[in-house]
Amino acid sequence: TSFCAVASEIKQPLMVWEESLKIMPVRKNSKEHLIQAIGEHDNLVLMKPSSDTAAIVEAIKHHELEDNFMLISKVGTEGSHMIRDIEILENTKLPYLSTMIIKKGGFRD
Repeated sequence: TSFCAVASEIKQPLMVWEESLKIMPVRKNSKEHLIQAIGEHDNLVLMKPSSDTAAIVEAIKHHELEDNFMLISKVGTEGSHMIRDIEILENTKLPYLSTMIIKKGGFRD
């Protein structure tokens, strides 16, 4: 799956120990749903984030997790691209083949 490929690419576990993990698609007009999902889970995988990038940005900012996400587009291809900066995320038209991981506890070194 793409989210396992992304975790492998960035060399990060999707979750550890007792952490929770939710894998969900992003749909249009999903801000409140995203805010709730981030609030309820330690780790979140967002599939199809190109559907509502503005809602994702608002939800990340709502929870002050601007430094706790990674988005990879076209993982496993020569066109693979990573975004970790919220301002770049806000101003980039995401390809359909994108996957985002949000980790409340941050990414491990």
